[in-house]
Amino acid sequence: MGPRGPVDWPEDENRVWRPDSYPVAGAVSCPGGCAAIGSVCENGMKWVLLGILGVLIAWSLLAYAIMPDPSEDGRTVLTWVSDDNPARRGSIRLFEELHPDIRLLLDPANTTVEKIIVQCKGGVGGDVFNCYGRWQLVDFVRAGVLQPIDEEAARLGFDVTRTWPQVLDEISIEAFNPTTGRPERHQYTFPLNVNANVMFFNKRIFDEVGEPYPTSDWDWNECLRVARRLVKRDKSGRITRYGLGTYEMHETVGLVWQFGGSFFDPSLTYCTLDSPEAIEAITFLHRMLVVDEVMPSVAERNAIGTQGGWGSSVIDLFCTERIAMLRIGRWGMVKFRTQPNLRGHVGAVLLPHMRSGADEIRALSVGINPKSPNKQEALRFLQFLASDEFSWQVVESADALPPSPKVGQDERFLKDAAHPEEDFNHLFIEAIKRGRSNHFPPFIQTTRVERIFNRHLAVMSDRKTTPEQMCRALTDEINEEMRVSLNRYASMREEYKRRTGRDFDPADYPPKEGHR
Repeated sequence: MGPRGPVDWPEDENRVWRPDSYPVAGAVSCPGGCAAIGSVCENGMKWVLLGILGVLIAWSLLAYAIMPDPSEDGRTVLTWVSDDNPARRGSIRLFEELHPDIRLLLDPANTTVEKIIVQCKGGVGGDVFNCYGRWQLVDFVRAGVLQPIDEEAARLGFDVTRTWPQVLDEISIEAFNPTTGRPERHQYTFPLNVNANVMFFNKRIFDEVGEPYPTSDWDWNECLRVARRLVKRDKSGRITRYGLGTYEMHETVGLVWQFGGSFFDPSLTYCTLDSPEAIEAITFLHRMLVVDEVMPSVAERNAIGTQGGWGSSVIDLFCTERIAMLRIGRWGMVKFRTQPNLRGHVGAVLLPHMRSGADEIRALSVGINPKSPNKQEALRFLQFLASDEFSWQVVESADALPPSPKVGQDERFLKDAAHPEEDFNHLFIEAIKRGRSNHFPPFIQTTRVERIFNRHLAVMSDRKTTPEQMCRALTDEINEEMRVSLNRYASMREEYKRRTGRDFDPADYPPKEGHR
């Protein structure tokens, strides 16, 4: 994911924080006093950003101008900004069968956060668009490009009670309302699918090396032992098959949880990746990545993986049997089912545990553009996502777990007669029970945290720093960016006080009490 769109931090630092006005840009204030995006000063970026904004608006207007005229066949055209996952085609067919007066048009070219924000603000965005996790949900709500749907969802039957309770924070946000003086929760989206990860493995590779299939009671030490057995080298010693897939920030969140650590403190006010538990998790990642070389680095993955099209290079590596095990959700089966070499050879177990078995869960959800001229049709689409018919379509397409817990726990899904070789569907139900939604502080942009983490991970992968040095350096960098932002903006300091019960003190941040 690239940087967020050109939406600035609050100009009036004394105004009260609101979900629809909170800054979403990757901006932090620099020590010299100017706002900055990343580490580049605003004065040097202003014209560049204006130019980018102009180009995006021009493209958006062009796309809008060539959009098919709904009057051609009398149907209302509802534009859905979504990836081009093959499962989307089945969803479109089913929706149009149930709603023959609406034509659902897929727009896979404008799915980045910055494009969605710019186009929705400019009045040319799609009617509905995908939200790929809580971090995007928060940014969209702060930018004011998601329509609150509490009343309509309750009336039309797609409120938060109609899906998995574990993804409540993936489709709704609780925020402090200064008018009432208390937190309030509002729903903004409804799931297209729900993702919980397991460890898929290639049975043929396990059989080849004579390794018994893993079981769901394994820990990370056992996983590493197995992964070492599955690595394959050519005569020159070059690795041609890795035991395990790549880990970047979002995968590492779960690994840190499993070792008993966390990325941030419980109040989400400072980074804690320098805790002993987090350092232990990153040290173990270093062992897998650098010492034992059972997983490719990001650079190695990109060098040997195929590029382009739906999906990602790490999925391609599993499909071409260049990695033997892969942490991914059920949606990986969309691609696995198309590979003749994998047919009947894919197994799955729960992720390894250490002190915990927890992992990140996520809802791929859909929300409504407040400026859509087709809000009633958009509401019908979200109502469709809550239907049993759609949930069974998700089951059939293998696109993660269905939005409906009733369908997801139905025996016909758990023991799918159409795919009897997929005898692991019950694992996704267990994984979602163990999972949790990943929350980030409101004082730094999530993609900024991701870029900082992955940059430090690359340095460690190149053997230029130790795991402990990596953890302490990236923790200090993340905390410093939040400290500068908190020092500049009154609205952030008010939120900090609500979360901690004390005033923000730049000289004691992160707080010495409870921190190294």
